[in-house]
Amino acid sequence: MSEKMLVTQALDERDLLVKKIADKIEKASFVDTIKPNEEKVYAKRIGKEEYAKEAESAYQQIMDLIDRFQKIDAAIVDSNAKTEISTSYGTFTVVSVFGSVI
Repeated sequence: MSEKMLVTQALDERDLLVKKIADKIEKASFVDTIKPNEEKVYAKRIGKEEYAKEAESAYQQIMDLIDRFQKIDAAIVDSNAKTEISTSYGTFTVVSVFGSVI
């Protein structure tokens, strides 16, 4: 990722992205029916080509959100792997400290 943000900001955005992705998937329509003698799809009452464009657009938006989520999640893991904490037991990375707790 080329932009910089605090880990707490990344965690907040990652949680928000989960909600946005779920919302987009819930609202998206990828399947509809059309009668042989009709020009418009059944549920939305729009043309077949317009419906296909809407479905492709919704799919692309979902994939873009998923891609951003994956990049942020990878950056959080990377940051935790590099951040060291010194304790009376020694120096550990955030990943090793939380990994032993979980």
